[in-house]
Formats: sequence, C-alpha cells, structure tokens
Amino acid sequence: MTTSIDDDTLHSIIGQIYDGVTTPTTLAEVIDRIISWIGADSALLASIVQTSAEISFLLSRGIDESIVRDYAADDQVVDAWAVKIPAKLNQDVVIFLGEELVPERELMETGFYRKYLNPAHVHHLLATAMRLDANRREMDVSLSLFRSIDRPAFDEACRKAMGRIADHLRRALLLSATLKQAQLRAATSETILEYVGSGILLVDEQSRLIHATTSATEVLKRRQGLRIVNGHVSTSSAQDSQRLQELIRRAAALNGKIPSSGTMPIRQADSPHPLVVSIFPVPYSHETFRGHSRHRVLLILNDSGLKRVKNSELFGRYYSLTARELQLCCALAEGKDLAAACEALGIRHNTGRTHLLNVFAKVGVHRQSDLVALILSFG
Repeated sequence: MTTSIDDDTLHSIIGQIYDGVTTPTTLAEVIDRIISWIGADSALLASIVQTSAEISFLLSRGIDESIVRDYAADDQVVDAWAVKIPAKLNQDVVIFLGEELVPERELMETGFYRKYLNPAHVHHLLATAMRLDANRREMDVSLSLFRSIDRPAFDEACRKAMGRIADHLRRALLLSATLKQAQLRAATSETILEYVGSGILLVDEQSRLIHATTSATEVLKRRQGLRIVNGHVSTSSAQDSQRLQELIRRAAALNGKIPSSGTMPIRQADSPHPLVVSIFPVPYSHETFRGHSRHRVLLILNDSGLKRVKNSELFGRYYSLTARELQLCCALAEGKDLAAACEALGIRHNTGRTHLLNVFAKVGVHRQSDLVALILSFG
C-alpha cells in the first residue's frame, strides 16, 4: 500500500531529485525515499544503450550487488519483463505494472525468475520507462521498483504516486546527462590545450584570471614577466602592464567597437627572450552571473625559453643524445654561446666542445647556428 504523503513532503522529494543532478550520493538518497514512499523493497536505475541495446545499471538499492553483476554479464538470459516493455515510447514517461507485462504464473515459470528474481526476493514490478531525448522515441532510462512475493502487487495507486514525480526524475536525469556531456567536453578541451606548447590564460575584461593551463601556470609562478597580483594578470613592468590592459579591453570591446586581437612582447628578468602574449576575444560571451563579468578574453603565451627546452627534449630523443649533450643543446637553444653554456653546466670548455662535436656528428650539421635552427624547427 502506498504511503500517504503531503505536498510539503512531495516538494521536498522533488527538490532532492534536482539536487541529485550534481551530487550522485543525493541521487541514491532520492531512490531510497521513492522506495519508502511507494512502499517498495528494492530498486534498479538502468540506462539503455540504444546502439547495442545493452543495459548499464546506474544504481541499485536493496539488491545483492553480485546478483546485479551476474545479470549484467549474462548475455543468454531473457528478461521476461524487459522484452515486454516497448522499445519505442509514445510519450516521455510511461509507467508499467509487472502483471501488465507478464502474468504472475507465467513469470514464475521462466528461467529469468528462477535464476535472478527469486534469489533477489523480487516478485512484483513497478517500472518507469523514460526517454531523455524528446526528438527520439527510444527509451533511455528506466527505474524499476520491486516487492517480494509475500507483499501485495503494485496497484494503480502506486502508479499514480509514481506519476507525480516521474517527470521530475526524467528532467533531473536529462540535466545530469547534459551536465556530464558539458563536463566531458570541457575536460577534453582542457586536455587538448595542455598538449599545446603555448600556455593559455582565460581572463575577464578587468584582467581577472578565470583559468590557466599547466604551462601558463608555470610561467606565472616564475613571476619574471607575467604575474598574478590580487587575482589580476599583470606584468613586472608598468609600461607592459598598461599596454596589456589596453589590449585586453580592446578584445573585450569595452569601447563599444568591434572586438580586436593583438600581440605584444613582455620583458622577462630571467631570460634574454621576451614572453610573447597574443590576446584574442572569446566569441561566446556569458551574461553576468553572481558578480562574474560576461566578457572573456584569451591570452596565448609563447615562452620562447620553454618552447626551446621542449623542442630540445624531442630533438634529443630523436637523435639519441646523451643527457649531457641534451643539456648543452638546451643551453645553446636558450641563446647562450658555448662558453656561457659550459659555465652554466659546470663543465670545462674543452669538454663542452667535445660534446658539441659529438652532437654535430649525430645530427649532421657543422655549425652551432645550424644546430640551434634545427632544434627550434623540430616538433
């Protein structure tokens, strides 16, 4: 028999359903409350992969996990209930009673019942089939509630009670799926950005830092050219800072004009080479939300020193250089002459010359300038 429920409790359950969009543990609690409310013993939340018709169990409550695993791995079993649920739905949510699908006596004679339902103390079914994509008719998710053989079967009152929350559950699952897809796209994009040699910063029109890739974070940590001051991207030079802020404002189109991109070099105290920053407007703008600006600007950092080191490592692997030969190549690629490179590495000039000649022989060049050019063009 269905537990009576007032509107406040119903609203609480519905609120908890939407909380489960971002918190998986809350979803488990929601299913537990639905079990209690409907008066079920256990439940399974399953996702159907339409391309293969495979079932993926998202959540099980009150059923031995080993039984669920065995059922999921059994490609020979015929689920007497599942085969009766239409693969295509005429509406977003359809609720079935077990005996509508398979008469009780017929169900108990199946191998499916003997092998899985009976050991799991499952006899009666209240199934909610949901399609998340309104443009398709295929069922995407199902929530099955179960009772044991010594309990009464689910009835129309149970179906009606489930109907009061089923559409909210469907919407929450749709929101969760959409959020996961967005998170996956964001994670994929971030991973791709990490493979790009250049560091990347995302800022707002006031130069407040929103996101930094790993390479960009390393540049900021050095604080030799670009740095973070009170959450804002700035530079070591007042002149460079002023120029950077102006380019960011132009990219954000704060002057009411068409957004424009720009590039500027920034002096670095620890390198003779500048940090080249390219500033680009982000085409998609967000509306203001919780104090965050709707303007977004992308800064692409080309740190010539870091790039040379990365190219040198790839160069060294390709030509099978020793560790010391690679260190010498890195020093030369950073703009040092042979004497300065030897001093930085703590080796004698003659030793350095010997390493350099060995490198020449391995890569097939005869001049230091040709070697550096080859390193920089590699990769």
